[in-house]
Amino acid sequence: MQTGAHFFLLRSGVSDVLETFVQVCADHFDASCIEKTTSYTDPRTGRVIEVALPVPRLRPGSVPTVFPGCPSYLSVRDQSTRETPDAKRSRQEASQLARAVEESLASYEAEQERDRFLSLEELRARLQGVSVSPKWTVIHKEECSMFLNIIDYREPCLNASLTVFANLEVFACYQGSPIKNLGSTVVPDSVQKVSSLLEILNNLSMLSEERCTYRHLAQAIHSLLDKLEASIDEGKKETANFMKEQLLLLSAKRIQYSAQVMVFACILRTISPHAYKFLRSTGALTLPHPSTIGNVCSSIQMCPQVDSSDDTFLQYVSQRFKHLQAHEHTVTLMLDEIHIKPCLDYKGGNICGAAVNSNEAATSVHVFMIQSLLSAFKKVAHILPVKTLQGEDLHCMLKKVILGLEKIGYRVIAVVCNNNSLNRKAMKMFLPEPKLSPVYPHPADPDRPLFYVVDAVHLFKCIRNNWLNQKNAGTCFFYPRFELSNNEVHPECKMTASFKHLRDLHKEESPLLLKSGYGLTSKALNPSSFERQDVKLVLQVFNPHVAEALAARKGHTDFQHATATAEFIKIILRWWSIVNVKTPCKGFHHLNVYEEPMSNHTDDPKASFLSAFITWLDVWEFIGTTPEYLPRRH
Repeated sequence: MQTGAHFFLLRSGVSDVLETFVQVCADHFDASCIEKTTSYTDPRTGRVIEVALPVPRLRPGSVPTVFPGCPSYLSVRDQSTRETPDAKRSRQEASQLARAVEESLASYEAEQERDRFLSLEELRARLQGVSVSPKWTVIHKEECSMFLNIIDYREPCLNASLTVFANLEVFACYQGSPIKNLGSTVVPDSVQKVSSLLEILNNLSMLSEERCTYRHLAQAIHSLLDKLEASIDEGKKETANFMKEQLLLLSAKRIQYSAQVMVFACILRTISPHAYKFLRSTGALTLPHPSTIGNVCSSIQMCPQVDSSDDTFLQYVSQRFKHLQAHEHTVTLMLDEIHIKPCLDYKGGNICGAAVNSNEAATSVHVFMIQSLLSAFKKVAHILPVKTLQGEDLHCMLKKVILGLEKIGYRVIAVVCNNNSLNRKAMKMFLPEPKLSPVYPHPADPDRPLFYVVDAVHLFKCIRNNWLNQKNAGTCFFYPRFELSNNEVHPECKMTASFKHLRDLHKEESPLLLKSGYGLTSKALNPSSFERQDVKLVLQVFNPHVAEALAARKGHTDFQHATATAEFIKIILRWWSIVNVKTPCKGFHHLNVYEEPMSNHTDDPKASFLSAFITWLDVWEFIGTTPEYLPRRH
């Protein structure tokens, strides 16, 4: 500050009396009363930071003490200001803290210098001053230094090793396989500190100890699997990848499955939910919970309303066609109707349950399914939820599905459905003059045949249901005689098949421990409307054991028509054995020639029986002029 400089002070509180700046001269104040800088003490390091003030200021409580040209007793020079206790304490603490930080930094630098090495020679020198675990055998060579963990010295076995090369690169091995991860730590490419080297050795030794964490072992096994994957054939690498993922899932705190595992789990659960549940319960594999699979599958656009659009029509079977062999392209189109409870539901981002031909909820669903003739390929092609459907509408949709499948590349040769009136009407319209026929012109090519096949399971259930619906005494069918031994039909001989005999047989044997009519149950004899659709209950009626039990009661007064009833069951059973063949070896395993596949040989007993069976039905229809003789046709 130059002599003669002035300070401007605002006299507050006297604005009413004097609203001016009071001017004082610096020459009248001692130098200790004037502040030119300000300081700040860092509480973390004790460092004092001092900066210059833009404008000098007077210390609080300063008074003029220098008066030039006046008696000397009026002036006081070099007046010392006493430091307050708090200021002194703060200054001393800051000084001590700064000194401690400086000493700590110096100690840290010295420790780092002792820990650091830049060559193998320096490493060997540093190791002389540290304690290496006795588990490690240290071998120094010109080109490297090796740390070996040897177990069972009677039969030495190298458990783990760590090699430091001349360029300070590090190579770690466990059980003969290189590893890069040790639990949560990573083995560095190079090392320049003794402490880092000792940490790697400690983590390696933990792999072979009981206190080793699961993560350490998992990382070691994962490295071994990586080495295995690199040395095996391409076709077996998927197995190694699956094993690695299962290993990671065991140690994961929050399980997250890969796309491959999710696809595998979805397909497995679709094939057999019970097998999937059993596999998860064993704990052999870590697989997604069924609810997780349900959430994934529900997000796929499989809604009937979405599938009905032209852009996505038959999209699923179109994608599956790319993965089929040429012999699998020939298919049959199966049509079935399922009655459902009217209900609207929000699922997978879509409203399900709405009818495509009405604003109301659907009451039934028509399912179109394709099945390959020469393989086990069987998939749903289209789902049609409807309120009520007319035969003309079903015919249009059936024709659209057939043409769509043919456009994709499938070859549809037959339509398989039950014989209800709606399906019959839809099939009749493939002819210019609608009529029922076993074969129709193909909509894709009129020169090709399109066969109409009635579902054998439906016919099988209809036979039992019509038998139950007979209103005569004894609930009887009256049919012409059919000799199974030579396939001869005798129109003049009328036979009686009584359903009452089956009920009497069950009533007679129900309290017995040993039954000759094995498999016959009360549900099969008195089914409800819903149970009439269960083919398993039909098989309890048309059962070879029941036929033999009735034949054994020949001549009993309570079983007057036992023989004829047994013969009727055997006739239907032989027909069912022929039409229910799904595997080529079924007849061989059951020692039944009628359960073998059909052949084109002229002496095929199955073809001979079916020819006689058709004759038998024609005769039954021709001579059956009374309601009790001829059952209702289906």
